[in-house]
Amino acid sequence: MSVARGSLHLTAERRPCRGNDGKKYQYSSGVVESNDDFSFTYGFVEARIFLPANTDPAIGALNSCGPNWAAFWLNGQNWPEDGEIDIMECLNTGSVQWTYHWADGKVGGRPEAWAGTMPGGGGWHVFGLDWRPGSLTFYYDGEKVGSHTTAVTAKPHYLIAGLALSGEQVKVPQTLKVDYVRVWQK
Repeated sequence: MSVARGSLHLTAERRPCRGNDGKKYQYSSGVVESNDDFSFTYGFVEARIFLPANTDPAIGALNSCGPNWAAFWLNGQNWPEDGEIDIMECLNTGSVQWTYHWADGKVGGRPEAWAGTMPGGGGWHVFGLDWRPGSLTFYYDGEKVGSHTTAVTAKPHYLIAGLALSGEQVKVPQTLKVDYVRVWQK
């Protein structure tokens, strides 16, 4: 993890390290979160994030955001009771998607134009969420890409952004960049 040219860089790389669980791993990656510093209920949140494109057909769909696990999401203190709101997640599918998890279910989707690929094969994109009582509305690059109105949480959530490694297909080095994260509340 580093800061360069005004943005946060979260890099997945082959480097021996020890996890919080005490185990040794052959790769490292990065995550930032506001659990101890900031949480909120309702408002508009957005982040400008650089998603690296996959350029190796041997490990997934070309120009996808895979195979590593890039994500920007909100989490409550008690999962799954408080819910989890994945504003942007790319987990082994090669497609950027949004997902809302709650104690009794989950729902998600992705814009059809982004299915299996990313516009421009990666790059800078703005991911947003309008969280109101009883509704979640998701935005990618200013365009509404999904909404949900069932069992919407009213519990405080904190912010998380990360680039993790998941599954057998790993691409290193790879860097996710975060230009900004903003929250507006009424």
